[in-house]
Amino acid sequence: MNQQVTDLVKGCSICAAVQPSQQREPLLPHEIPKTPWTKVGMDFFEFRGRHYLIMTDYSTNWFEVSDMSRITTHALIDQCRFQFGWHGVPLTVVVDSGTQFRSAEFTRFAREWNFEVVVSSPHYHQSNGKAENGVKTVKRMLQKCYLDTKDPMLAILEWRNTPSEQTGFSPAQRMFAHRCRMPLPVSQELLLPEVDREGRAYDKHQQARKIQAAYYNLATKPLPPLTTGNQVALQVPGSTSWVPGTVVHSLPHRAYEVESGGWRYKRNWRHLCPTLVPPATPPASRRPSCLRPRRLSFDTCSMGEAIDQHHCSGELVASPQTKSVPQYLPPPTPPLRRSSRKSKPPEGYTAC
Repeated sequence: MNQQVTDLVKGCSICAAVQPSQQREPLLPHEIPKTPWTKVGMDFFEFRGRHYLIMTDYSTNWFEVSDMSRITTHALIDQCRFQFGWHGVPLTVVVDSGTQFRSAEFTRFAREWNFEVVVSSPHYHQSNGKAENGVKTVKRMLQKCYLDTKDPMLAILEWRNTPSEQTGFSPAQRMFAHRCRMPLPVSQELLLPEVDREGRAYDKHQQARKIQAAYYNLATKPLPPLTTGNQVALQVPGSTSWVPGTVVHSLPHRAYEVESGGWRYKRNWRHLCPTLVPPATPPASRRPSCLRPRRLSFDTCSMGEAIDQHHCSGELVASPQTKSVPQYLPPPTPPLRRSSRKSKPPEGYTAC
């Protein structure tokens, strides 16, 4: 009886569409390398109308912030060339699903410079948590410097020289094996190189990560893996609504490729839920309305053809199926001004 009730609820489309968000799984931390600048996380962020690019080292917590006048792929590649020429080429670069990181130009650049690009699941910022944490730290410092009218680079320099409570070493010491000189007076002995060949900072960092994972896993529960062909509900980004879908492929790091409405999406297990509701089959040219991207896609049509625009969840999407021709009305006649009136002399003064 209980199993029948469970199957009935799983097969209810209304119940599947309004179910709560998926629970947290045990922490799956990134592997931390022992050498600096081997694994780097990248992300764009905005502060007071200006765009920035942050690169955070997974091993030392050292980050580089670049003011970006443009956030195009070419600007990203130019900044990567500059930073990699200064610190070296990392083995792995962890990024989100931004179009700049998934472009063909950036993929070609990664192949030429011989580093691996790991793309996190869309709408799952926790997967690129190192870069997200760096963004939060930099934004807080920029806001404080803006309110106090101080130089933000001095604040970043002080942060780089501040020892961590977990390891006892600062990001500068772990990155360059010495402290960075600051405007304040400092003893020259403190600026001497001190190479940590025993890996004391690395061991303390790993121990702190284990403690963090243990506390995080107290309120988590492992979820059973999904297989190809499983019927699932796909959570709509930014809401608690769900749409039916089907698992197509299993990807690394608890990610899956799901097909819904004729379109395929990469989602983390956190945004999926097993269900018995069969997926709907809308026309192939129509993407599910609540999963459409925020852009206009124009079909190859003549200038006289109108494009039906639908507004769904704050997204403007063009439909290439509308073929109606709009009825254009003639422009209204403007009022006649005194200077444009036709001059008509009196009849009494006309020549006979």
